[in-house]
Amino acid sequence: MSEEIEKDIANGATEMLNDLCWHDSVLYEIRFIRTDSADEVVLLVDLLDDWETQISRRAKITFRGCWLVRSKMDWGVKCMSGGEMIYGANCEKNGSLIQEVVNGWQPVMLVEASDVAEFRLDLASTGSTLEIVFSKAQIKYVGVSGPHDAPPPLAPVAT
Repeated sequence: MSEEIEKDIANGATEMLNDLCWHDSVLYEIRFIRTDSADEVVLLVDLLDDWETQISRRAKITFRGCWLVRSKMDWGVKCMSGGEMIYGANCEKNGSLIQEVVNGWQPVMLVEASDVAEFRLDLASTGSTLEIVFSKAQIKYVGVSGPHDAPPPLAPVAT
């Protein structure tokens, strides 16, 4: 059974994203969709419902109305699981990237600072980052709750 929630900035998108349990969730895919009708970034994740119980659900998180996407991806480290562990995430309504977007589009008046938010995702094992300035976010849970798909414990180092 799937559950779907979509919010724009004025109606709680930043709060919705900040309320998620990002730490130790697993990122499987990042999709960039850039067409004449859509500017989206889609994250496919195993998202923790609760960190203490290590119960999670597969989720598709879509950022719509993207104005800026910036990433720094380091792939020299082997992933510890089927995907990349997430260190944390933050969403805010007044970040420096928002001002960059507003200043860049101001001559044609296409975006107001109050219409967008800035999302930052930090990955654990590589220190990679993904930053998005967007106007709407959607979470679609595509699976049922179950044991978290976390990496196995590290093997002890031989001495």
